[in-house]
Amino acid sequence: MPRIAENANDAGPYLKRGEVRLKLHEFEDAIDDFSSAINLKGHLDHAYCGRGMALGRSGRFDDSITDFGVYIGRHPESSRACTERGSSILSGRGSGKAEKNLTKVIALNPTDARAHDDLAVMLAQRGDYAAAVQHFMSTIALDPSCQKANHNLAMVYYYCANHNHEALATVDKALKLVSDSRDSLLLKATILEARGRHSEARKIKDEAEFHAPRDAPDHAAVQ
Repeated sequence: MPRIAENANDAGPYLKRGEVRLKLHEFEDAIDDFSSAINLKGHLDHAYCGRGMALGRSGRFDDSITDFGVYIGRHPESSRACTERGSSILSGRGSGKAEKNLTKVIALNPTDARAHDDLAVMLAQRGDYAAAVQHFMSTIALDPSCQKANHNLAMVYYYCANHNHEALATVDKALKLVSDSRDSLLLKATILEARGRHSEARKIKDEAEFHAPRDAPDHAAVQ
């Protein structure tokens, strides 16, 4: 850990310790360190980016958005910062600003799987299912290991588009990635019920009961 006491007027050690604390999920302490770095050296851009991430993970979305705004103003090409700011906007202020921000991210970096996924969730939530499907598919093409995108795409296929065959095939892909996902098991059971495969559905529901729900706040609420 950087020796702050020996370098009290040097912004660098505060920045480095803030980055360590951010990785350790010590968000409030990280915010304090990044703030100290900024107070000592106002143009320390990475401190604004780091503090924006720590603020967002602490639920202080408005402050997070402000810090990312400073960083992006100086580094408009940074797709990561735009994505992080988009997540804070989506969490704290609603979808209009988030969509504009995430669209900018994708324009800057069309291979940003997270940006496609975040945008797809938002589009699904507001009922633009065709666009959501396209962005979920882009996410999966860019990151085939993304279980969440497969699960959410299956939800859109089943609940919103009545494409039961595609929904079943997609939720099976999600379960190949995470076989004990309770949400995906229950979704598969629901799809099987709709297709008249009741005994299979009951068996999968029974299996799902053995698995605790995962922390998955980013599953799309598309029902």
